[in-house]
This record gives sequence, C-alpha cells and structure tokens, in this order.
Amino acid sequence: MKIGQCPAARLRVFLLLCCVVFTAQGWAAEPLNSATLDKWLATTTEFIPMQDVFERISQESEITKKYTQDEFKAMDVEEQNKLMDQLLKDEGVYDDVYKVLNQKDWDSAGSYIRISTRIAQAIQVHMQNMMLKNLPAEQAQMVKEMMGGDVTADPKDVELVSKNWSKISRFIGENIDTSKLPPMG
Repeated sequence: MKIGQCPAARLRVFLLLCCVVFTAQGWAAEPLNSATLDKWLATTTEFIPMQDVFERISQESEITKKYTQDEFKAMDVEEQNKLMDQLLKDEGVYDDVYKVLNQKDWDSAGSYIRISTRIAQAIQVHMQNMMLKNLPAEQAQMVKEMMGGDVTADPKDVELVSKNWSKISRFIGENIDTSKLPPMG
C-alpha cells in the first residue's frame, strides 16, 4: 500500500494529515497526555480550512507515490521529518503549516503527524468499542469484518481518548461532517 492510499477514514479531518504519513518508529517517544490532546485539537481546528490541500497532497504527491507505508515506517524520525517538510515545500504550504505549528508549539510537522496518527487510531478504537459493546459476539465479529477488521492503538492512548471523550465528541460535532460515519452504540 502506498502512503497516500490508506482506506477511507471514519474521521476525515482527524486523518487529514495522517493520510500523508503513517505511524513512525519514534511515535511512542512523543508524549501523549491531556495537554497534548488539547494542543492537537486546537491545531487541527486551525488546519480544517486546509483540508482539501491535505487530501490532494495525500493522493497526488510524489513522496506518497514513492514510498510504501512500510518503507516510510522504517525510516528514522529525522528522515521522516525531512520528507514531510519537503512535501509541504513542494506543495507550497510549508509556511502556512508551520505558522500554525509554531503558534501551537509543535517541534515539527512530523511530530504533529505522529501524534495525529496516535489520536486518530485511539479514536477509531474507542468508537469501534462503543459500536460493538452491546452486540452479541458473533454479530460484533461480523461488523468488525465489514469494517476491515480490528482497529488497533496503544491502550494508553485509547484510555486518554476515553477519558476525554466529551471534549473530542464536541470537537467532532462542531467540525466534522458525521453524516458518513457509522452510528454509535
């Protein structure tokens, strides 16, 4: 699978940059706590007007065509950051993106992407758990298979999302077209 060809996201905005870059080897080294989640929500809100640009980048950029997900994940964090910065420069959005990232105190676009990926995965797991919690095991398994199988995330990240679900669901309600999302349990 090429980097820009990930399956359709349940939460388009949460994954707007995650479609460009996937989980990195160094992702767990970046702290994810309530303060980071708040910073991520504020940053992501700032990026919503740029959603179309990021979707185009994820589908059409040379970098996303050049590297597979596994090749990208095998790179060290610094190399990922360099590629991400070059991609933003090539697309003419580097200054706009870094204006937001610097205002929100992010080290790099790569750092924001890695945290975005972790949060998006944890949200997907939390939502899947909510949808499946009241279903009989056999029916839950069928639903999982229809959704493409189990979604995985670090249990600590899922716990953080669960504890902050009211904040996240408010963000979703205010910023994301949920008409294409599956119903919650």
